[in-house]
Amino acid sequence: MRYSRLLGKTKKESQNELFQESYSLLFKAGYARTLGQGLYSFLPMGLKVLRNIKRIISDELEFLGGSEIQVPLVNPAELWDESGRRETMSDSLIIFRDIRNSEMVLAPTHEEAVVSLVKQSMQSYRDFPIFLYQFQTKFRNEFRTRGGMIRTREFEMNDSYSFHRSYSDLNNFFPKVFAAYEKIFKKCSVPYITAESEVGLMNGSRAYEFLTIDPQGKDTVVLCDNCGYRAREEVALAIKKNQSDRLKPLEKVETGILKTMKKISSFLKIPMNRLGKTMVYSSPEGLIMAVVRADYEVSREKLCRYLSLTHINPATKKELDQAGLIPGFMSPVNRPDNLVVVVDDTVVNSSNLGIASNETGFYYLNANFGRDFDCYHVTDISRIKEGDLCLSCGSELKEIHALELGNLFKLDDYFTKKMNLQFQDEEGVKRYPWMGSYGIGLGRLIIAIVEANHDDRGIVWPFDLAPFKFYLMGIGKSLTIKKYVDEIEEMLGADVLVDDRTESISKKFRDAELIGIPLRIVVSTRYIEDEQVELCDRYTRNKWLVHKNDLKKEIDKWRTTIGK
Repeated sequence: MRYSRLLGKTKKESQNELFQESYSLLFKAGYARTLGQGLYSFLPMGLKVLRNIKRIISDELEFLGGSEIQVPLVNPAELWDESGRRETMSDSLIIFRDIRNSEMVLAPTHEEAVVSLVKQSMQSYRDFPIFLYQFQTKFRNEFRTRGGMIRTREFEMNDSYSFHRSYSDLNNFFPKVFAAYEKIFKKCSVPYITAESEVGLMNGSRAYEFLTIDPQGKDTVVLCDNCGYRAREEVALAIKKNQSDRLKPLEKVETGILKTMKKISSFLKIPMNRLGKTMVYSSPEGLIMAVVRADYEVSREKLCRYLSLTHINPATKKELDQAGLIPGFMSPVNRPDNLVVVVDDTVVNSSNLGIASNETGFYYLNANFGRDFDCYHVTDISRIKEGDLCLSCGSELKEIHALELGNLFKLDDYFTKKMNLQFQDEEGVKRYPWMGSYGIGLGRLIIAIVEANHDDRGIVWPFDLAPFKFYLMGIGKSLTIKKYVDEIEEMLGADVLVDDRTESISKKFRDAELIGIPLRIVVSTRYIEDEQVELCDRYTRNKWLVHKNDLKKEIDKWRTTIGK
């Protein structure tokens, strides 16, 4: 490929200084461009990298028996009505009417479409297990995009789906996909950690994530350095520190209108771990009051799991008014009767808490569970935080920020039941298949690859991902140099990018390092008399000379040293 014909040349400055450094490098090196907020285009070199990533992923998934499919980006809205996710994912769905006045969805994920495909294609129980994968565009109506390909509106994913005759079959297959993901991220030279995560709007029973540690990442992982326990803060379990004293008499005090727990804490001169905090959520089953200690946040995931709910949302002011609840002063003390109340175990095990009174401008001091308020539902519904103790070994937990790269979900039979996907077993009994869903965000993965593989001069692509393996340039205008360049280009074929621009030598060298192609080959008048060319390794920046007739042999030798 001739650089002069390549769309997307290097740029000196990034388009937006707020972008993450890895995206800025992709922009400056000519791999990607911004079309609009949360929308990105890949240029030819970026697309080559993307195809190399897809090849690595396909190899691993097909080794497990996966078959590639492709379902449409646009789905009939009725599929989302069947699954029940039209309501639960309404904030991120784009729904429109086509020329036939049918409601259609720009799919943010494709469980519904794949279940429909299997439903139409499955013949009998002998078809199981089924393992399908695709590379497909998703669209999510994200309000807050960020980071350059970190959180976008349109993006491409590799998503895979498995269908099994029983839960034990799904459970046995799950570790195989887990191991395949480990191989994929290793081949992409991305450092990763794994953690249990929330199921969220995917439903099902269990979920795990592959993440890369990133100080700017918005995902928080709780981990134990001693025993290796890791989980997202929404689902992490721990021994929480409780505050227990001799019970004091309940006391009502006037606070006025103070809108945050920190202000309440300051006004009452009570630390946050001595305050109770009440949140109210709406659900398909009605309003739910959740009570945690004020130094914690409510985990919606834990609350949903405990109550066997698919989703909850913060209650609206209208819903609170109808229930007789006052925003800012909601409390399990003197609460209305028409509520499901769930109290966190820290509230039960802590004494003499300050807590709202269900009366505007007033709080209670020294409120105690069992004496001043009570409820049937007591469990762990709080997000674990740094400083809590590991449930396995008792060591203090810490928090790190990370970026999610991939996820694995045990969806069980949620979607197959909702969408009536059945098979008849060998005994004639109708059953619902058990389902797993697995995904890798390709844009995020490219960002993580660049983040882990760059230096102060530019990108340093892993060999198997590089858009070209060789960067070839000639210094000088003689016919001999041109002849040598042409001969080397013919020898190396599609793996070589020939810099044929009329730019300065220093500009070409800088661009070669910015673009990150593994091996630079320079033909120059300096070495032409000895029929030698100069090689430069992008990984080590070592340079050496080789006779042009030995170039192919030298390249083969160099390949064996990469990464050593």
